[in-house]
Amino acid sequence: MTDTSPLSMKDLLDNTRARELGGIVVLPDGRPVAGARIAVSLPSGFRFRFAFPLDDTEDQSWDVETGPDGRFVLGAVPVLAGCTMRVTKTDYAPRERNLDVSAVRVRVVLYPLVTAAGELHGVVVDATGNPVAGACVALGPAPRKTGADGRFRFLVTEPAQERIFALDGEMPVSAEQTMHRHELLWRKIPTDAAGRYTIEGLLDREYEVRAVDEETTEIAVRNRVRAGSKGVAIRFAAGALLPELTGRLVDRHGRPVAGVQLQVERIAFEFGSKQYGGHAWICQARGARARTGADGTFRLVRVPREGIELRLYGKNLFTDEFRFPSGIVTSPVTIPVLRTCRIRVDVNGSRLAAADRIEVVDAAGNRLLLERRAANRIWSDRHMALTDGRSEVLAIPGNATEVVFRKDKDEIGRLPVAPDPRTIVVVRD
Repeated sequence: MTDTSPLSMKDLLDNTRARELGGIVVLPDGRPVAGARIAVSLPSGFRFRFAFPLDDTEDQSWDVETGPDGRFVLGAVPVLAGCTMRVTKTDYAPRERNLDVSAVRVRVVLYPLVTAAGELHGVVVDATGNPVAGACVALGPAPRKTGADGRFRFLVTEPAQERIFALDGEMPVSAEQTMHRHELLWRKIPTDAAGRYTIEGLLDREYEVRAVDEETTEIAVRNRVRAGSKGVAIRFAAGALLPELTGRLVDRHGRPVAGVQLQVERIAFEFGSKQYGGHAWICQARGARARTGADGTFRLVRVPREGIELRLYGKNLFTDEFRFPSGIVTSPVTIPVLRTCRIRVDVNGSRLAAADRIEVVDAAGNRLLLERRAANRIWSDRHMALTDGRSEVLAIPGNATEVVFRKDKDEIGRLPVAPDPRTIVVVRD
């Protein structure tokens, strides 16, 4: 078993070596494979070995592409047991294996994908019929870019595979957006000083047209507007704004919370996608801002009467949003917030080490969110993974009372926890 004793940063720097790794990627008959991607990743659960927060760190990988002779060289790969090497190339089955810490040269065999359904090929053109180079086209979740002649090709391995038109990064893109050629996502059409607007590059069909006041987040909608229509007026409703919204932020003990910035936020528009099993893609509009005073109070002006939420920004604040019950804004309002606390689970050697994940619950048994933070990003879920009975340092809300241990979704035990925003609490059996 790989040693997973808690590490300090000094331990890591003192005991980790780097070395060159090279090799060749070939077909089963020995011919070289050019353009294959080799990626070396850190061991699974490596982050769990640290006893301090890794908020400002990012999981690193090392990658390179094979040359015309199928060979590759990675200049400085960490010598750590459990590192993995993954080799991929379009139209070939991916290969993944644990990296031998003593190896300096490796040989990988890639196998072409065999398809009974055949090939799909075509060309992407713009509105005038000219080929579009570099357009992203997807058959399922793996997009391809068109060549200089606008052409693309797919090996179709699953006739029932989901199809989407195109992608910008990981976001599905409509035909209208690709024809526009600029600002593929969240394309905004500003009005002039007289409130006039023109939307170009549409297909001959009906659309929903939305106007968003970027100062207040107020929204007005016109449905079933045909492309080519002239003089389409979009009117904001009279009396849709509250002159002011006042309130107070308090912690779970009723004490005022000072220095928190609040901002009005709402969904400007959203749409669904079948990509990756179904996602809703959302564009947010942001409006008035304010900061709480020493007594926890705040005041926002010109706020929509419904359909908004308040986004909260504050140091060590776990609660980051407030939604009004039933969506109707009421003023004044008292907003309860929770502090961020840190825990690290270490039950290695106990019966609970068999668990593969943990949850946290409050006094009423409600499952709470846990957060994994790294590289200025936050991943939230109601469970987090364990490796050999250990977790990385996690953020939890201050009202958590128990850690629940599960193996294959079945509960195998619980331990009490007393969160403290001033320190990292280690949960042990």
